[in-house]
Amino acid sequence: MPYLLNLVYLTALICAFPFILYRIFIQGKDWRTLLTRLGFGKYPSVDIWIHGVSVGEIKAVQGLIASLKEIYPNKRFFISSTSNNGLKIARELYKEDTISSFPLDFTWSVKSYLRKLSPQLIVLVELEIWPNFLHYAKKYNSSVLLVNGRFSEKSSTRYSYLGKLFYRMTRNIDIFSVQSSLYASRLQKLGIEEQRISITGNLKYDAISLQLPEQKKLDELRTKCGIKTNHHLLVCGSTHDPEEKFIVQAYKKLIDDFPQLRLLIVPRQPQRKDRVAAYAKESGLEALFLSSLHTQNLNANQIIIGDVMGQLVNLYGLAYVVFVGGSLIKHGGQNFIEPSIQKKAVICGPHMQNFPDVKLFVEKKIILQIKCEEELYKTLWDLLKSPSVITDMGNQAALQVKELQGSVEKNLVFCRKLLDL
Repeated sequence: MPYLLNLVYLTALICAFPFILYRIFIQGKDWRTLLTRLGFGKYPSVDIWIHGVSVGEIKAVQGLIASLKEIYPNKRFFISSTSNNGLKIARELYKEDTISSFPLDFTWSVKSYLRKLSPQLIVLVELEIWPNFLHYAKKYNSSVLLVNGRFSEKSSTRYSYLGKLFYRMTRNIDIFSVQSSLYASRLQKLGIEEQRISITGNLKYDAISLQLPEQKKLDELRTKCGIKTNHHLLVCGSTHDPEEKFIVQAYKKLIDDFPQLRLLIVPRQPQRKDRVAAYAKESGLEALFLSSLHTQNLNANQIIIGDVMGQLVNLYGLAYVVFVGGSLIKHGGQNFIEPSIQKKAVICGPHMQNFPDVKLFVEKKIILQIKCEEELYKTLWDLLKSPSVITDMGNQAALQVKELQGSVEKNLVFCRKLLDL
């Protein structure tokens, strides 16, 4: 099976080669990253390897990593990610650890990594199933723990087509630590034994406590953005196309009744900033980019576009009301925990499958969920007319987040079990 997979991967790599050349020579991407992922990097041996595919996963395990370091101060850590943004955040959060890209799933790549690193424990975050990697991890005597497991209906359906092959691919994962009973049941339907599955909640509820901005940082951002004490800032985070168009249109109508309202949009992909600026221009608004912003007083006909990675949790700290993006389209929604823990009133769209816990917040009416983009204006208007409701929603949301914390302690039990084998 490993060698058949090599053939499949090699075919895919050859097909993607023109795109790779384009990214290297036209977009200026570092060609050394590809060599590293093929197994040509140099690494010291480590005890624990933690992998998160991108920014969200890397930040989710912040609390778990901090606790592991307290328990095992002499253990050496290797943190890997697949995306450049994930690597950037990892280098900021884990300065004392070895940080690098995750290997491509060729046999020679994963064997090279595992031979050099020789980790006792590998922790995979959310949903990272690479057959060759898992096959050779066990051959190199590494225990494998999947934490914060999330198996969407789409993923579950896709894996079901593999039949018994899915079980063979994942049999070397010692423990599946998943967020909810829904994900656990989907795994069992795919053939994973009940004794290998544990429901431990969402690590993001624990990690968020380590990511809250200091007041000094908020004051600096407020000054940079020209936000005055009488302004009410609507922050729309991790938005996707065409959500920004709906947001700008709603905002344009709202400022007639709420002249102190201001708008800050943070697109999920900062490189889309010009597209978002075009939506603003279509509505007769001026777009300002956070990366180059210095204004004394933001006026209602100006909007800010957050085009700087890693600032969203800080920008939520400035908000009066928050809209969570990726939820008006069939993307599955983005992280609502970051604004909720900061006592912000949150609105989201109907597509929040990536965060099933949002149902609890919606049922308790501490997050407002709209059915479509047409409801955005009316929902915001009603909310802005009720300051006491905004305050109460924020307070209750923060309390609910704290009630859902505790996943780190549950996952530490599994880490200690596998490290002490």
